[in-house]
Amino acid sequence: MTLVSPAALAAFAGVESEHPRLEAALRAAEALAAAWIGAAGLAARTVEQQLEPPRFRRVLELPEGPLTALLEVEFDGDLLDPATLTAGPWLLARAEGFRAGRRLRLLYRVGWEAEPGPPEAVVQALLLAGADQLARGPDPAAVTTRLGDLAISHAAGPGGLPREAAALLRPWRRP
Repeated sequence: MTLVSPAALAAFAGVESEHPRLEAALRAAEALAAAWIGAAGLAARTVEQQLEPPRFRRVLELPEGPLTALLEVEFDGDLLDPATLTAGPWLLARAEGFRAGRRLRLLYRVGWEAEPGPPEAVVQALLLAGADQLARGPDPAAVTTRLGDLAISHAAGPGGLPREAAALLRPWRRP
């Protein structure tokens, strides 16, 4: 199941709701978006990580993301209130920092569920990328524009995404 409904993509792209490539376009859009932000996928899943900072750090980069909910934090055997930490899509920060060699166990959620859904910017990026996939046809490698006898082929934006979609996804991109 995709984060954006085929009906929403059909309405956005101006195609029939029975278009045979809607599902494939949405799956491709999600795969391109996930690859561009540096994630394994956009679908929600729970991740458990054990980290040991090699030196004192106030900010730790998360190995998987984008983090959407911090569920449990255990630092050096003590449970910490997740609300006392600052979390970003790919980082976790603590005012007191994380001492070197101390074990940090994290339980967090990455990605989004179809309901209530991802942030509006992610939805718009997926709609743009899905519509782009529909417009390209079965060959996503290049876009060709014809004007009379002149045909110009050009690649899409960064990572195969339309530039507008890449700009919308920038806040969730891995640093």
